[in-house]
Parts: sequence; C-alpha cells; structure tokens
Amino acid sequence: HMDAVNQQTVAEFRECESVRRDSDGIGYIDVVRNRPDVSADVDVEHIKSLYADSIRHISDQLVRLVEALKRHGMYDETLLMMFGDHGEEFFERGFGLHGTLYDAVARPGMIVKPPSNGLNVPDNPDFIDILPTLAQLVDSSTPEQAVGRPWQEDSEGRPRIAEQIWEDYYCISVEIDSIKGIFTYESNCPDRPTAEMMTDGPIETEYYDVSAVQSGDFTQVK
Repeated sequence: HMDAVNQQTVAEFRECESVRRDSDGIGYIDVVRNRPDVSADVDVEHIKSLYADSIRHISDQLVRLVEALKRHGMYDETLLMMFGDHGEEFFERGFGLHGTLYDAVARPGMIVKPPSNGLNVPDNPDFIDILPTLAQLVDSSTPEQAVGRPWQEDSEGRPRIAEQIWEDYYCISVEIDSIKGIFTYESNCPDRPTAEMMTDGPIETEYYDVSAVQSGDFTQVK
C-alpha cells in the first residue's frame, strides 16, 4: 500500500512540474527570477497529504526497530542515525520535488541517538561528515574519497557547500555564518563549468539568511 502511495506522490509531483514547464515554457532561471504563482494549478495540500502518509509509514517502522532493540537489550549501546537523502519542495518558490539547492531540499531531516559511550552531535551536522564519523567510532580509517570531517573533531565555522550539475545549468551553494549564497552558471554538462565560464561569473546570484528561510521568509539578502 505504501509503495503505491509513494508512487502516486511522485507521479503527481512530476505531472504538476511537467504541466507548469510545458504550458508556460518556464525554465529554472525564469522561476528564480520571476517566482510565478503555481498554487492555482497544483493541489499542494493533496500532495502534502500523500507525502505525510509516507512519513507516517517510516515512523512506524522506526518505532518497531527501537522496540526490538530494547527487547534484546541493545538499545543503549546502539548508535541510531536516520536521515533523508534529500528534502522536498512543495512549490513554495515555484519548484516541486527536489531539483534545487534551497534548504528544503539540501537540508533534510536527521535523527541521531548516540550510543551509551557518547557522541557529540554538532548543532549543524553536515551529511558529508557521517562516513568519517562512523569510521572513527569503529576505529577504522576514513576512505580517501570521503571529504568530510568526523563529528568528534571541531568543525565550527566551516563552510557548507553543495552543488548540482544539470543539462541546462550548474548550481553551487555556499553557506557561511548563516548566510547562504546560490550561484548559477551555464551548464557544461556532464562536467562542471570551465574556468572561462567561471571567470565570466554566474548568470544568477541569490543570497539568503538561513534562519529566516527556516521560518518561511524567502526574502533575499541584498
């Protein structure tokens, strides 16, 4: 049943996104610059209800896992980590699904239950740090391809960086001291922009106060 709900959720999202793009001829840059109101064309509340059904299902499974660990006396010593691979947008800024670097997509939820011997979870954990953190916990070496830093080490003040490579554009976001900048360049898909393209500068620039965005205020910082 839940598989069907998930498929319906994605299908309806994609249909809404397709209709908006096909009927209006609006691309990513147009949405960023013009912020069209799509609420009249999309049953957002219905889509949210389907999404909530999926979340409830996952929550039920998490409860089963916790209860099983407690029955077997393993809960206290177990490290539990639950996080999404991405968040979701519900057309708050003209986008549905997860095709941008806005916080609704790039900062998904995370639940961490440390083991009894302790683990210091930072206030703003970064997903790239998870693998190095786990490696250190089990006294293993961190793989060379892992670019993060263990939570056991101080990472305060380090920029948070994310990027997207699409056929029509390339985006990179940089967050420092609660200000997030999103820079969009012409695409060199499937590669990153060339040095010359980067020198020419972005075709779109956005700045946001992260704390304001988390409260629903998407006003750009000038």
